[in-house]
Amino acid sequence: MTIGLNESYPKGTKGILKMLEIVVTCIAFALIIDYFRGWYKHGKVDFFVSLHIAAFIIAIIFFIVFLINLDNTLGNSRCWNILDLVACIILGILCIVSSALLADLYSSNCMGCGKYIGGFVCGFISGILFLIDAVVHFKEIR
Repeated sequence: MTIGLNESYPKGTKGILKMLEIVVTCIAFALIIDYFRGWYKHGKVDFFVSLHIAAFIIAIIFFIVFLINLDNTLGNSRCWNILDLVACIILGILCIVSSALLADLYSSNCMGCGKYIGGFVCGFISGILFLIDAVVHFKEIR
C-alpha cells in the first residue's frame, strides 16, 4: 500500500481524540512552564512538564502515522493499534499521576494561581483523554 492522506482519520473518533490530546497536553505544559518561569525547581514540576512534552510529541507522531497511512506501510495496522493502545494506557496513567503530584504542591493561599490550576487540570484531562483513546483502540483490536 502506498503512502497517502487518510481523509477520514481526522474526522473520526480516533483522530478527534488524538487532536484533543495534542491540544490539551500542549496547554498543560505551557501553563505550568509559564507559571513557574524557571524560578521554581521541583522534581514534581519537572516530571509533569517533561511527561507532558513527551506525551505531546508521541501523540503528534501517532496522529501523523495514522493520517498518512504509515500504519499500513510500516508493518500492519493491528501492530500500530496495539502500540498506540499501550502508549495511551501508560501516558494516561502517568499524566494523572503527575497531575496529582502537581496538585499536591498547590497551596490554597496562592495568589495568581490560575495558570497553575489550569495546568494541572489540563493534565488530568489529558490523562483521561489518553485512557479514553486506549479504550477506543482496545475495542477496535478485539
